[in-house]
Amino acid sequence: MPLVSVIIPLYNQEEYVEEAVTSALAQTFKDLEVIVVDDGSTDGGVARLVRFGNRIRLIRKPHGGTAGALNVGINQARGEYIAWLSADDVFLPNKLALQVQAMRKRPDAGLCYTDWYIIDKYGRVIGQMGSPTLPTREAAVEALFQGCCINGSTVLMTRTALARTGLFNEAYRQAHDYDLWLRMARYFPFVHVPLPLIKYRWHDRNLSREPDALAYNAEILANARRLHGR
Repeated sequence: MPLVSVIIPLYNQEEYVEEAVTSALAQTFKDLEVIVVDDGSTDGGVARLVRFGNRIRLIRKPHGGTAGALNVGINQARGEYIAWLSADDVFLPNKLALQVQAMRKRPDAGLCYTDWYIIDKYGRVIGQMGSPTLPTREAAVEALFQGCCINGSTVLMTRTALARTGLFNEAYRQAHDYDLWLRMARYFPFVHVPLPLIKYRWHDRNLSREPDALAYNAEILANARRLHGR
């Protein structure tokens, strides 16, 4: 059984999905599986995956959103750890190796996150972002109440933590990651590797650019305050 399952939700990212898959397969950490969940794409993205053969597992489903695609992948995954890679993002080669090492030092942690580079649609690095180090569960809760400071494609989660908190909420078309981090912080501390270990692609089809993103965040934050007794 692989130690890590990399889940790549795919919806109409024909231009970028090959690079994402290649970056997952090129990890220095080799005890992994790569699962691509096609969420009802209407472009040629799935056809571009043929060349990877049995090095990946392809699951197809009707379009229902990223949260649903991630949940399908998680339910099919065999790994002890779950990594999410958006189909337009890129892992750096040592990403999983450094995260597994960090998590083995903190077996009580629910997830591990990293910093990230920002790239444009052509793959050119245009910036770098860092997340705060959150040494305790309480620190994670306080930081997340100020906003979502953890990039989803940087995260490595444990299956144990997901079993305790539940999977992504499929009612949220956006900010489902923010919701899960807030729920997970109720029970588990987080681990930060303070290095940029992914390339996050910023382009005109990022969901976070859509006008209802703030409304999702407000609803999620209100629910989290009730959950945490705030």
